[in-house]
Amino acid sequence: MRASKLLDTLLAEDGLDHSAIQAVYDSLPVKAGVNLFRKKLVSSGIMEYNELMRLFINKTLLPHSYNTLEKLEKQREQRVEFKPTGHRQKFHVREEDQLVENIAFSAGDLPIDIPPPNLNNMAFSYSDEKQAVQLALDMAKSGEQNEAEIILLETLESFSDSGPAILVLCWIYLCTGHPDMLETWVKLAMEKGTRSRHLIELLCLAEQLQNKHLLATAHYQTLVRQKRVKSIWYLLLAYSQERSQCYQEAIENYRVYMTVGRDDQLKEFAKQHLQELLKS
Repeated sequence: MRASKLLDTLLAEDGLDHSAIQAVYDSLPVKAGVNLFRKKLVSSGIMEYNELMRLFINKTLLPHSYNTLEKLEKQREQRVEFKPTGHRQKFHVREEDQLVENIAFSAGDLPIDIPPPNLNNMAFSYSDEKQAVQLALDMAKSGEQNEAEIILLETLESFSDSGPAILVLCWIYLCTGHPDMLETWVKLAMEKGTRSRHLIELLCLAEQLQNKHLLATAHYQTLVRQKRVKSIWYLLLAYSQERSQCYQEAIENYRVYMTVGRDDQLKEFAKQHLQELLKS
């Protein structure tokens, strides 16, 4: 979301230093996002974080989300092929769900950051689709995960093949503790021919959270055969192979991570597990 949206909200609010707020906005790069604007307002001491977020969520994000939902509803009415078939969409993210952006496997000894969506690398077919997905991502990061889910599911009613909407929805489900729903949506995406490496990466983490290590092994093996490979995939592949009692394969991939990995904590984890496997 553009920083100008938040600026409009703050300038319409009584009791704020509008001149100072405008000065901070004017110092931003062209087309700056709302996250940078918020960060600069707080660091400058012009506004407290809690008050800024209250105004941002209640007077910028929520009204904008309602407008977006109305636009999506009108778009559905104009697109006969995307009209709902009479079923009611079931929501899974609750207000009390927290957005957690990392996972701790193996009793916390293997902390893994969940890779966030990067909308700059995604292709959108329609401007309304892009606006809705960006809004949902902003809302999720601002603590409105349940509203974000609603927007994404409404978006997928209008743009059923939206890969970005599916990816952000899957990311939210994983970050809020609903890996089973992530699996459901990835399978639907695969049926439609969508097989992005980011989506498969999220699927692997969801499978590992549910102790489906044979499935995770198969999907990580797909990832490490690609041209661009993340070093952490070898570690997570080895972890699932070890949990599946494929010990020789786990030894090989722990060794690979010891060679290519850069995270000292994760390399220590790999070293310890490698030593244990070599003893047995």
